[in-house]
Order: sequence, then C-alpha cells, then structure tokens
Amino acid sequence: MKKLRNNQGIIIFLALALVVSMTAIFAGMRQMPTAPGGAVSTGNISDWVQRGNRAYDEGNFADAIHYYEHALELNPNMVGVLVDLGTSYWYLNPPLPSKAIELYDQAIQLEPTFANAYFNKGVVLAYGLNKPEEAIQAWDKALTLNPPQQLVDAINNKLMPEAKEKLSSLE
Repeated sequence: MKKLRNNQGIIIFLALALVVSMTAIFAGMRQMPTAPGGAVSTGNISDWVQRGNRAYDEGNFADAIHYYEHALELNPNMVGVLVDLGTSYWYLNPPLPSKAIELYDQAIQLEPTFANAYFNKGVVLAYGLNKPEEAIQAWDKALTLNPPQQLVDAINNKLMPEAKEKLSSLE
C-alpha cells in the first residue's frame, strides 16, 4: 500500500510537470515568429541570421528579408544583418533602392566604421538611384576605413571610374 502511494505521488508530480511544460510550449508557440508560408519556427538570433544567409545565398531575397527582419526584431543593433537586409532589398525584383539606403544608413549610424555599409550604399546610389556624386562620397569614406583589398580593388578599378564618367556626362 505504501508503494502505491509513493507511485501516485510520482504520477501526480509528472502529470503536473507535463501540464506546466505543455502550457509553456503552447504559450511560446503563439509568440514565435513564423517562417515563410506561416509555419511556426523556433530558434535564436543566430538561427534567424543563418536562415537569412542561406536564403540570400540561394537568391531567395524575399525569404532572406523575412528572416533578417525577425533577427533584427530580437536584436536591432546587428550592423552586418542590417547591411545584408539592405542588400536583399536591393536584389529584390523589382529592387527597392530607397529601402536599401535607409538600412545602410541605420548600419552606419550604429557603426560609423563599417566599410561594407559605405561600399554597398555607394553601389545602390550609383546604380539604383543614379546619384554618382553621392556614390563617390560613400566609396571615398569606405576607402578611409581600411576595407578588404577586394573592396578597394572594386572601388578603384571599376566603381569609381564608372561613377566619375557618369558624373561628367551629367554635367
């Protein structure tokens, strides 16, 4: 009889633990962001960023935007994610260059020494908004921030000469 009472106590404890756990899970599911298509998805910031990066790499920019925006809801100060989100808007079909510039400016405000933000901003200014003078200013700023050699070469050998040529044709 004593053993039965001990087992009843354990069963009651486990049942209560199960109820509490299930309540927490279902409450959490109502608050979790959804993946494209409405499926409930779990994960931390890193998971959202990885999903965004995967979608971006696959050329699925609408999904990348969705994932990056969820990551930024959890931490709005991720400069690299802001830049990738801006570039995703730039690569949408049709592109949204003004939205991309807005996001690059947010990244620059958070981290004024992030060369990639200036580089990408210059690209969108030159090729998306036809503002070669502002693009040159953005690239000049990027060059002062010691960017990777690949960006330096792109700016000096292709982007800057094209923007200067475009600028001279506008005058």
